[in-house]
Amino acid sequence: MRNTSFGRRIRQAALAAILFAAFTGPATSAEPAPTSPEGIVHTVTLAVTKRLAASANQLEADPNSVKAIVVDLVLPHVDFARLAETVLGAYWAELSNGERRCVTDGLRERLVERYARVLLDYEYTSIVTDPLDEAPGDTPVYVTQTALTPNPQPLSIKYKMESVDGEWKVVDLFVADVSLVKSYRNEFSEEISQLGLGDFLRTIPACRER
Repeated sequence: MRNTSFGRRIRQAALAAILFAAFTGPATSAEPAPTSPEGIVHTVTLAVTKRLAASANQLEADPNSVKAIVVDLVLPHVDFARLAETVLGAYWAELSNGERRCVTDGLRERLVERYARVLLDYEYTSIVTDPLDEAPGDTPVYVTQTALTPNPQPLSIKYKMESVDGEWKVVDLFVADVSLVKSYRNEFSEEISQLGLGDFLRTIPACRER
């Protein structure tokens, strides 16, 4: 039997997605350029929320199917190699090319899990992409979104973005002011201290399978 509470939340998420399509936009009247940092975040947000609305029945039956939405629409805009290097810090230099690839793949899988939970666990009524404060040519830049929820406290989502080969990519994600990179760096550092680097790598499925 389906969880009716969860099913109701999925339907609410779908309704929120429709509201997104109507109300999501930059905090200024001018539309951001599609290839600008805030334009990419704005466009991807619309695409994700429309897909959530279209997939409401499937998500109710199989919540894990939300991961396909993350993989298809979000991951192409993330620089995982840069993210993985930042998370591993000094340990990155000790890894072979193959180990770097499997750590990057493992981090990609964790990000899919984290972002999928954000999509399913929060109920939104509208979201606004704030204009950039940075001057032209600045890098990195921070694109901030404010998501309004039924709770009094809105949810802040911030994307740290850098220009990679002429294309803006996300290199860190802050949800409610908590940095994804910092969270994973602390988590990985503690595990490496306890297990050693070799045994830590064996805890990552992508590294065990290579």
